[in-house]
Amino acid sequence: MGDDWFGRRAREQPSQRWSVAGGAEVSLFVGELAEAPADVLCTSTNPKLSLLGGTGAAIIERAGWTVRQEAVEIVQRAEATSGREGLDAGTVHRTSAGRLPHAFLLHCVVSGPGHAVSAETIQSCVHGALAEVERAACGSVAMPVFGAGHASFPFDRAVQAIAEALRSALTTVPRVVLVVFDPDRVPVVVRVLDRVWSRSG
Repeated sequence: MGDDWFGRRAREQPSQRWSVAGGAEVSLFVGELAEAPADVLCTSTNPKLSLLGGTGAAIIERAGWTVRQEAVEIVQRAEATSGREGLDAGTVHRTSAGRLPHAFLLHCVVSGPGHAVSAETIQSCVHGALAEVERAACGSVAMPVFGAGHASFPFDRAVQAIAEALRSALTTVPRVVLVVFDPDRVPVVVRVLDRVWSRSG
């Protein structure tokens, strides 16, 4: 997608970009996940892929109910195969993008039973999402701050977990967009990422 995709690149601050080992770039986008300038969008969801709150609900509103139906079918197939309820925490599941202009959506199971979240499940979701994007030969992916919404994982620790996962990832995906809905939380993200990487020009 071009730099002027929907005219929304203006919501990225040029100074809020970081270079990651391996040549990837991480940028910060403030606003709605569905508006993030990336080829692929990730949601942060639960073992049932309910997509009825948080980032999932925001995406369904734009993408349409067919995406929700695809998610239901993914869970049903997995449960029929495993004999267990729901999907494993830390796993990533792909659906179409529905009405959205993106290549596809990735639904990241950040929480387990009782909305339990750990840094390890967040990192597993980051690695799994990058692997899916790389397999599809897409150039960019947008991620929310996993686990900091419905699961109430501490926001700064969630950003730290994402940063560490990106630092350790062996991926050819050139661009990751970290999406923050609340502008008041931007200073926290910047502070954490500045501890991990250097700013790019």
